[in-house]
Amino acid sequence: MIGHMQDLHRIYSTTSDRTLRDLCRRFPGFERYARLMEEVSEQNQAMVAAGTHPYDDLPELPEPLKASLLHVLGAAAELEFQAAVEGG
Repeated sequence: MIGHMQDLHRIYSTTSDRTLRDLCRRFPGFERYARLMEEVSEQNQAMVAAGTHPYDDLPELPEPLKASLLHVLGAAAELEFQAAVEGG
């Protein structure tokens, strides 16, 4: 799922509410995934604000490494999806 977060954010920030409703209607899995990611994000922000985040002391990754990791996670998600489709 992490591999698709950047794509989901791009969809959220570039499409209209009407288009999002249409996507959710046509693809129930998209709505479930979007709701799950929204809940995770809200929980993460709440933990950061409360000072209870378990990884709060980790330094932020440099941008080049972030980009590489996002690419790897996206490729892994794509391979997992392809395996699921081919497996029936």
